[in-house]
Amino acid sequence: MTDYPLRPAALTVGLFFCVLAAHAEDDVETLNPVYVHGDGAAQPVTTEPEGSYRLDRHMLDDYGSANGSVTEALEVLPNIQFSEDRYEPESLYDLKPASISISGGRAYENNFQLDGVDINSRLDPLADNPNSITDVPGHEQSLFIDEDMLESVTVYDSNVPARFGNFTGGVVDMKTRRAGQGPRRINLSYSTTRSDWVDYRVFHHVPEDAENPSAPPEPDSFKRERMGISVDQPLAGGRGVYLGATRSYSRNPDVSLGEIKDQEQENLGLNGRFYTPVWDQGWLDLGLAVAPYEGEYFIKDAKDSDFSVRGGGLTGNGKLSWLTDRHDITARLAVSLSENSRRSPQHFFNWQNSPSRHWGIENDLAFSRQGGFGDLDRQQRRYTFGLDAQRQPVQWLGRRWNLEYGLDLSYVRVLEDRPSTSYIYQNGIVNTDIECRGISLDCVEGEQFFSTRNVYQAHGLDVGLAQAAAYTEASTYWGRVKTVFGARYDYDDFLGNLNLSPRFRGAFDVFGDGRTHLTFGANRYHSAPLLSYKLREARVPHYTEYRGSVANVVGDWESDSGGARTRYVFSDLNTPYSDELTVGVKQSFLGGILDVRYIHRDGHDELSQERTDVQQDGFEQYRLTNDGSSRYQGVSLAWYRTFGRYHLGLSTTWSEAETSNSDYDVSADNPLADEYIYYQGKRMRQGELEQVRYDYNRPLVANISLAADLHRNLRASLVTTWRDEQRYIANSGRSEKGETITLPNGQTVTESLPVYEDRDRPATWISNLKLTWQVTREPGLVLDAQINNVFNARTYTADDGNPDTYDSGIEIGRNYWLGMKVRL
Repeated sequence: MTDYPLRPAALTVGLFFCVLAAHAEDDVETLNPVYVHGDGAAQPVTTEPEGSYRLDRHMLDDYGSANGSVTEALEVLPNIQFSEDRYEPESLYDLKPASISISGGRAYENNFQLDGVDINSRLDPLADNPNSITDVPGHEQSLFIDEDMLESVTVYDSNVPARFGNFTGGVVDMKTRRAGQGPRRINLSYSTTRSDWVDYRVFHHVPEDAENPSAPPEPDSFKRERMGISVDQPLAGGRGVYLGATRSYSRNPDVSLGEIKDQEQENLGLNGRFYTPVWDQGWLDLGLAVAPYEGEYFIKDAKDSDFSVRGGGLTGNGKLSWLTDRHDITARLAVSLSENSRRSPQHFFNWQNSPSRHWGIENDLAFSRQGGFGDLDRQQRRYTFGLDAQRQPVQWLGRRWNLEYGLDLSYVRVLEDRPSTSYIYQNGIVNTDIECRGISLDCVEGEQFFSTRNVYQAHGLDVGLAQAAAYTEASTYWGRVKTVFGARYDYDDFLGNLNLSPRFRGAFDVFGDGRTHLTFGANRYHSAPLLSYKLREARVPHYTEYRGSVANVVGDWESDSGGARTRYVFSDLNTPYSDELTVGVKQSFLGGILDVRYIHRDGHDELSQERTDVQQDGFEQYRLTNDGSSRYQGVSLAWYRTFGRYHLGLSTTWSEAETSNSDYDVSADNPLADEYIYYQGKRMRQGELEQVRYDYNRPLVANISLAADLHRNLRASLVTTWRDEQRYIANSGRSEKGETITLPNGQTVTESLPVYEDRDRPATWISNLKLTWQVTREPGLVLDAQINNVFNARTYTADDGNPDTYDSGIEIGRNYWLGMKVRL
């Protein structure tokens, strides 16, 4: 258990709430805050002390991406950074949403919520390689929700209320439209893009002394489309029903063994909701969201290697709200199911080229590869119940207090199943006299046999996680100062820790006129448990088998008794947490609200990986530890104004993030000798270079967003993002001789150390333009075009402009989406 320095203060706050509730007296009723807008978007910022920004349906229409990704609409907000691979060519046809960092947190440390339901993946969110043997590509979101299905998105980057937990980054709170609250609406939509609509830049630098220069890279060919339909129907008695469906699809042809083959991705979105009043003062919302994802791939230049990856899932939820004499109560119940699964040929063969295994040599390849890595199923089932209550204001100690409290209960079950043992065959031995003894799987009579194979045994794993949380907050005014005292208690049986998260925030109305507010806060956030390591620990480690031949007769497979095998271990871990201090000013300015804030966070007990030497049981261990740490500080400025049908937004963020390790799969200190590197003329450990985070960490990011009616029927929105240059350290691809070392077997060798060097990522200016033309109004026909990177600017993902680095690759420039919508 962690020794929390803020625990006494938080316990005192908890006791304070108990006493307050016991002595409370009823007072007059107060109303919840309401966002007001006319024809235009609502103001994203309020003068409340929470560090939040809300994008309503109008802003989502203006700034949402044509690809339907929710996260890309958040680019207009401060304290959010995207990964450097956002502008890679693969992003044009990859259906997975762009990952984001909020206030310095890692992408998997955010909490994504849909109508109060957790849609975060507890599977391995770092897995992103379709060709991995033991993993299936995952994502931090278990469902890919299409932006068209949403009514609003609220982002919390600091001073986050106690009702939210399980994060050390930020919270993305998505709300769907309440069904049937208005006239009947039927919407149809279609949009598309393709490789012919992309301006590519190809960089191919070859050293002058290169003996066999490589061919320049070629841009990928692709086609991507998105379509949707929705019906929002009011019913008698104030009831309503909403039905919607979306489909996103991409096709990316590639050449394998001389043939053109398609790699395809498809993401469906089905959304149904029902709303009805109940009792005299009650409301019931029922919802079902289904968002399966499937990708069809193949291993390049391998025969019979087609495989499919399935992800996504469904969530069903019900929310019952009712009023009593003293409380506004909401009960939430949800069931979620998501998967990361693969369907693939069972075994992989790295054949030598021979008369019957000849497809490799026919395509100028050194080997004739065949097969896949076997079926692998992962499933996450989540059951949640929540209860939130807002008490009518109470009078105590001469002050009026607003109380809010609630609880969350959840159970997550993760299953992994490899139905059949898979073999990865290597080291083919050519022998024209070999006799296979009737074995045909891994031996070819009179040609070759395999001498080595890695064995991945069939297994079935079942891991459970139970969580419970309770929170409470009380707010009051001390003259012109509003303060909110809160605390959240979390427990999970995965790590077995009881975590206390004090929350405190406030706002001071400086002049008493409601125009200038000084905000401040001190908070602690605990991260969510990841079940990836639990699965790895329970999984049977793979091992290697060898065989030879005697008198040209193939032998039997025998297990390697001397080779090291890998085991994953974790125990007695603390829950990672982040302590936050923030101060800011919210000032009414030129008809909008100017929001300036400073955020400082220190991450403690963060998860990292430690690798041991070979233990007595013959295994080397990867141990999960709490040796990781991080520090973040950022200053942001944001101003938004809406006037009629016009909207203008400005935001900028200066930030600095340092970390001991980039994620939970990286060591915090890199203790092994073979991880030494050569940098600036010195031999040092690689871990010493990983203090400054190289991704999601541009020191300065600025955005300008503008939406306006250019004509009665023509609307335009423009988002321009400037990202400052960034210095980072990269492997140069060269090597340098190091020290003379003695290996465990007594052999003396000279190290060959990889050379790392300083690199600069140049600054980028990227502008995205969206045009919407209202052709007819009854029925409504709308044509739209989105021009990304409208000025065809450099992204510097392939070449940093330094002629000494010999970078090669492809960058994307200006690219287009075209679409139409019909509203009946």
